[in-house]
Amino acid sequence: MSIFFDWPTAILAGKAGHLVRRKEWTDRWLRYYNGLWWLRIGTATPTVVKASDFGREEFLSSDWTNLPPECVTAAQAASGQTCPNPFDPTDPGDGGTDGGNSGNGGSGSGGSGSGGSDGSGSQSGTSNSRDSNGGNKGGSPTTGDPGTPTGGVGGSGGGGVGGHPPKPPRSSVQWPTVSITMDDYTDPSPCYPQDASGTKKASFGGTVTLGTTADTVEGKPAAGGYFVSVRNGNTVLWSNIMWPGDSIDYGIHKVGPGIPGQSSFTFEVRAHLPNSNCGDITGKASKTMQPWCSYEFQFWCEVSGGCHEGVGWVTIRSPGGTNLYEGCPSQGVLGMGNTTITAGTDITVQYSNGNGPCPGGHCCDAAVFRLELHNGNGSAVLGTANLNNGSDCGDRGPFTFTVTQAILDSLNSP
Repeated sequence: MSIFFDWPTAILAGKAGHLVRRKEWTDRWLRYYNGLWWLRIGTATPTVVKASDFGREEFLSSDWTNLPPECVTAAQAASGQTCPNPFDPTDPGDGGTDGGNSGNGGSGSGGSGSGGSDGSGSQSGTSNSRDSNGGNKGGSPTTGDPGTPTGGVGGSGGGGVGGHPPKPPRSSVQWPTVSITMDDYTDPSPCYPQDASGTKKASFGGTVTLGTTADTVEGKPAAGGYFVSVRNGNTVLWSNIMWPGDSIDYGIHKVGPGIPGQSSFTFEVRAHLPNSNCGDITGKASKTMQPWCSYEFQFWCEVSGGCHEGVGWVTIRSPGGTNLYEGCPSQGVLGMGNTTITAGTDITVQYSNGNGPCPGGHCCDAAVFRLELHNGNGSAVLGTANLNNGSDCGDRGPFTFTVTQAILDSLNSP
C-alpha cells in the first residue's frame, strides 16, 4: 500500500478524521473539522485555511499522507517507531462518515483487547500502549500531532472508534455572547442641512465583539471559528470568521433614507459555530438619525482665488457665557443641531500662533471670511473676519459678532 496519495484521497482521509500533510511539510498539518479545513503550523493555534496557504500545486500534488515525517522512513518504523496505518480509502475500518463499521483488536501491556463488529472493543487487564492496528486506527499520529478534533480518537488497547463526527454540544454548554456598537459617521455632523428632500441617508459603523467562556477554550465544545454577520433588516452588511475573544471593526455602512431626528436604525449581529447546536447568538444596537439643522453658521471666502482650508479658532457663546461650540471648522457650514440661537449669542473668530485648539505657526494672506447665520431658508450676514497675516505671521483677531433680535427676525421674514 502506498503511503502517499492525491488531494481527492486526502479529502477522504480528512473527513475520516485523519490529519493530512504534504511530504515536505514537516511542521504543518491540515485537518477537516466543523465543515472547514484548518491549518496548524507547529504548536500555533489552528487557523482556517486561506488562499495563500493552499494553491494549484497542492491541488495537483500526489504526495499527501496521514503519516508524520518520523513514520515515513522505513528504518525508523523498523526500529520501533509507533505509527498509524497509511490511509486506505477502501478500508471501511478507517472510520468514515459512519464512524467506522469494524474495530481491530489491539494489544496493550498487561492485557489484550478484541474488536467488535459494531466498532467497539472490549479489553481485559490494563492497556498502557497503542499498537499500529488498534489504538491509532482513525486517530491522530503519535509524533508531530497538532491536535485532534473533538471526538474520534483511537481506543487504548481496544477497538478503534476513530472518525466519529463531533458529538452535538450539550444544552448546558456556556456559549459566548456577541455584542455590537453603533456610531454615527454621517457627514456633515452634527445635523443635516435643510433642503427640500425631507429625507436623508445615514452612515453608521462600529465594532463587533465575541466573548469567551470556560467552554470556548481549545478542545471544549464552544471552541472554534464562528461565522459572524451584521445585518440591517434583511440586508447583510458585513460577515467574517471570528474566534472567541476577537473584536473587529465592521466598517461604515450607509442606510436609509430616513427622516432626520426621527428615524431610528437597528443593526443586528449574529454568530454561529458551524456543525453545532448553538443556534444564532445575537446582539443588537440602535441609533436615531441626526436632526435637521435648526441654525447654521456659514463661513465663506472673500479672497480672490480662494482661502486656505481652515477658518481658524471659532468660539460660540450663549448670552449667559456658556460655550455652545469651540473648534476649528472648515469653510462652509457649521451646523448647530438642536441648539437654539437667541439674541445676545456671540461668535468669535481668531487666529493664534500659540493658543486655542488649533495653534498656527504660519503666514497666510488668504484668510478673509464672511460670516453668515442661517435658519431654514433665511440668512443674514454677521460680518467679516480678516485673518490675513502675511506681513508678520502674527496673531489676528479676535473678531466678535453678536446675534441681535433684529437679525433673528430677519431670518423668518418672507
